[in-house]
Amino acid sequence: RRREEWDSLRQFDSVFLVAIQAAVPPFEGDWRQLEVPEFPQKLGVVAVRGCEIAEVFDEEGNLMTEQNPMEKVDPVGDVRRMRVILDSAQYQLDLEGKRDDTVRRTLTARVAAEEDDDGAEGETGTGGGEGTSAAAY
Repeated sequence: RRREEWDSLRQFDSVFLVAIQAAVPPFEGDWRQLEVPEFPQKLGVVAVRGCEIAEVFDEEGNLMTEQNPMEKVDPVGDVRRMRVILDSAQYQLDLEGKRDDTVRRTLTARVAAEEDDDGAEGETGTGGGEGTSAAAY
């Protein structure tokens, strides 16, 4: 089911990129018991950025976002790569602040359409730096 949800991502969907850096010492405990201000520090959350999906590619680089919904074509492999559009104003602020989140691990969080208006839980996948994010299931 999780793979089907990730394969359903399309152009104009919203996702969040979450930059994390391992907390030292590692957090041991129930993260659900943390107060909101403690959460980023204890779990290593460095930055959260919203973005819009421009394109989704399968493992072989085939563009998945141009598929005709009437013609079901199965994507190749388990890895998905997304090209996303970042908020240009926030990106400029990040550059001016000399943030380098590319050396940190990035999570891509998907918010389901029915949960989108209240920021409820979503699914996550991991990806590398260099402005690239991938999820494999």
